[in-house]
Amino acid sequence: MAYEEATMERRVVDESAVKRSAERSTRVSAKLEDSVVPRDFVRSPKVEKFVAARTRRSSTTSTAIRPSSP
Repeated sequence: MAYEEATMERRVVDESAVKRSAERSTRVSAKLEDSVVPRDFVRSPKVEKFVAARTRRSSTTSTAIRPSSP
């Protein structure tokens, strides 16, 4: 028998699905690494706008990463 290379089908993936996947991956990575945000960290206006939009859309649970307390 001849060896046939397995090929994957091309799929069109929705942009929002890619974004959700990246967000989920980032959250899980931060949790695994037990990351904390430095006290003096300041978010950019663009990030603040993004977080505000996510907060309005999110359910009752917050997924934002907040600075650590003393």
